[in-house]
Amino acid sequence: MRIAAPFLLAVLAAALLAGCGSSDEGTRDSEATAPSRSGESRQPPPRPSDEAPAGAAARACETFAADAEGLRVTGLSCEQGRQLMFGWQRAEGCGLINGASRGACSVRSYRCLATRTDSGVNVSCSQPGRSVAFVAKRG
Repeated sequence: MRIAAPFLLAVLAAALLAGCGSSDEGTRDSEATAPSRSGESRQPPPRPSDEAPAGAAARACETFAADAEGLRVTGLSCEQGRQLMFGWQRAEGCGLINGASRGACSVRSYRCLATRTDSGVNVSCSQPGRSVAFVAKRG
């Protein structure tokens, strides 16, 4: 059994790495820019994967709270992020209970996950296309 466990781990790791390659079989740059029949050079169309989706950049925001820091929002305003943070802080079921290391709850239409760390409780709330993250100083 001791020999089988490392072997199984190696097989699993190899299978995962094999799935990480690119399956993009598009044209190469030299083929895409080859001259057309009219002699003009064709440029490849922009690939959607080369551009970040709207709202993908996280922004750092002021928390305006003594018991929270590191507020970051994606896809919504800082004010909306603060309101969600305050909602998480006020919600009874959102704190970590009885020394738990992890917890989860819903605030408005967001699903929030919390994890205890040395710096406090790291909280991440999200819904499709939007997210808020912060560190709460309470457990």
